[in-house]
Amino acid sequence: MEVNFQICHYWRSQCAMKEVSMKQGQRQANVERSRKPVKSRASRWFSLSEKMFWVCYLLLLVIHCVENTSVIYSQARWLDGMYLFRNGLYLVLIGKLALFSLYERGELVCALFFGAVALAGALASGEMGLLEFFVIMLAAKDVSPRRLVRVFAAVKAAGLALTVFLWSRGLLDAMYYQDDQVGYYNTYGFCHRNVLAANVVALCLAWFYLRYRRMKLWDAVLWCGAAAVMYRFALSRTGLIVLLLTVAAMLLFRWKQRALFALPKFQKYVLGAFLGLLAVSVLGTVFYSGDSGFWQFVDGIFTKRFRFAHQCLEEYGLSLFGQRLPFVSSMEAQSTDAVRLILDNSYMRALLSYGVIPGGVFLGLYAAALGKSVKKRSGRLTVCLLVFAVFGLSERYMLDVYYQFPLLAAWSGCFFKRNSPAQKRRSFPGHLHTLAKAVARRTRERRSL
Repeated sequence: MEVNFQICHYWRSQCAMKEVSMKQGQRQANVERSRKPVKSRASRWFSLSEKMFWVCYLLLLVIHCVENTSVIYSQARWLDGMYLFRNGLYLVLIGKLALFSLYERGELVCALFFGAVALAGALASGEMGLLEFFVIMLAAKDVSPRRLVRVFAAVKAAGLALTVFLWSRGLLDAMYYQDDQVGYYNTYGFCHRNVLAANVVALCLAWFYLRYRRMKLWDAVLWCGAAAVMYRFALSRTGLIVLLLTVAAMLLFRWKQRALFALPKFQKYVLGAFLGLLAVSVLGTVFYSGDSGFWQFVDGIFTKRFRFAHQCLEEYGLSLFGQRLPFVSSMEAQSTDAVRLILDNSYMRALLSYGVIPGGVFLGLYAAALGKSVKKRSGRLTVCLLVFAVFGLSERYMLDVYYQFPLLAAWSGCFFKRNSPAQKRRSFPGHLHTLAKAVARRTRERRSL
């Protein structure tokens, strides 16, 4: 009996110990579960805001790839629906900015200022390019720069390959342009040979941006070969020069990055180079003369860019918020009796077409992005911005948000505090509510006095 009693007592004590340990484990699990972060309303808004941006940005890139093809010269009825759908996507992005994006007070003031300037320029000039740029740029302020470049490169590469494939199958027409120097040339399904070259340049920059830390010599050899192939078919001298400049600059910055950024005045050198390109554009436009052999030689290098810019300046002058310039593209001049009038220099297009204030704001923002890239020692971003600055001497893609991914990357990665306190970040209605409360409080204080 005594042995049985000891066995029962031992069994009861073991069961009690197991019960106590189970309760302690359950209590610990409850404590750990309570420590898990719970998504706040602001974080849920941020997630929805980011999803809205990616969906709209992806669809806008696809629409732009369609616009790059020769189908835009057809009379297809679905093109009007595509443009209407694109406008709806921009309205969604504006709604995202107004309702879901989170700002600090200074960020909100900055966004409102850029939006107002771009809208004023668009209404005065009829050119929506700068407004589209600022809308997408503001919408991209909280996204990952690397992910943005990946999406950009993937869509651009697919669009380039698909366009050439559809042209080879006869599903896209080949546009034959007449050029003063090369005669008639094939666009291989694109709307212009320079559009084909610009897509290759953008892909090259995105490639080196993404592979900057793992870049090897074979990357340079690959893109030098791509530049030769592109020039053989597209006959774009500007594209060839910019591609080779990209390869050389990326190799230089990758191998000598520490030495370059260690220079005491390197930031001033970079900004001086940008201001020098702006000065060349302005001086070439102002002092161009058709009677001067020197200016004819310089204008021959830039394929009449300075002549057309000087013509626009002489006939239409400058304006604060832009003006409607009667541009006539090469295709229109070839198919009609109209005289060609283009303005492909990005710097002068920003100032003459978009206006001194909107164009000046964009160029100032570009200079600030260059300064930020040097300050953060981002060699790939510095090179991409400098290459587009050089590209802007003869092409307007520096102002096109669907090519100018470096400025979007700089905006989302350098201009705003990505880890700012949640208490300081509110949506636009939240800031309005806070402002209204502050005004009401001050009104009550004044009445009490």
